[in-house]
Amino acid sequence: MNEFEYLNALIDKEFYYEGDPIICQLHAILDKDKSNHNCIACNIAFNIDLLKEHINTIKLNENTGYLYSSTILMLYLIVEKLFALFKSLEESGIKPSGYKSSFSTMRLIWAWANFFKHPKAFMYVHEPIFIPISSHEVASERNTSDPILLENKIIDDEFILKYYTGKEKNEELYIQLLNKHEPIVLLPDIIELFKLFKVEFLLFLDDAKTNTKIIDHLHDKATLIGLWKDEDE
Repeated sequence: MNEFEYLNALIDKEFYYEGDPIICQLHAILDKDKSNHNCIACNIAFNIDLLKEHINTIKLNENTGYLYSSTILMLYLIVEKLFALFKSLEESGIKPSGYKSSFSTMRLIWAWANFFKHPKAFMYVHEPIFIPISSHEVASERNTSDPILLENKIIDDEFILKYYTGKEKNEELYIQLLNKHEPIVLLPDIIELFKLFKVEFLLFLDDAKTNTKIIDHLHDKATLIGLWKDEDE
C-alpha cells in the first residue's frame, strides 16, 4: 500500500462516522431544533467529501508533484473555511486575536497552498526537483551523502513558512531563488500532515460541540429558522 492508498483508508476511518463526515455531528447542536438548519457542517462536509473523492481517484497515480500539490490544495480548501470561522470567532471576542494562527498545521497547509498558487520568485528557477521528505532519499533528517541534496537550494516547511505567509520577504525570496538550477522542493510527509491536521480539526470540533458561546454564535450566524417545519407537521 502506497502513501496515498493509506491516506485514503485513513480518511475513511478517521474523518467519517456511519458514512457521514464527522463534522456532521455539529448539525443537531447548531440547529438547536430539528425544524431549523445550520449550514456550517454542510459547507465543511462538502470539502471533506471532495478530499475523499480526490484521494480515492489519484491514489495510484505516480506523478509526485501532482499527488502532493493537488492533495495539499484540497486540504487547503477545508482550512480556508475553518479560518473564516476562526476569524469570525476572533472578531466576536469569543476567541482571542491570533487564535487562527495557533493552528500551526493548518497554517503550514495554508502556506504550502500559497506556494503552489502564488509561486512568486519560484517562477524563475530551472528544473526544480520534487521529493517527498518521507522518501528513502531524504530519510534520517536529510542525513545523506547525495550531493544534489547537499548543494542545491532546499525549499521545505521552514522555507515555505518564512517566504510564503506574507509579502514582507518577497525581495529576499528573489535573491534566494532567482535563476537557481534544480532547487529541491522537499514535500511534507503527507500522512503526518494529515494526522496533525486531524488533531487540530478535532480540537475545533470538540470545542464547537461543547462551548456554548461558539454554539450560540454559529447558530445565530448561520441558521435558517423553521426550514423543515412543514416536514415535521
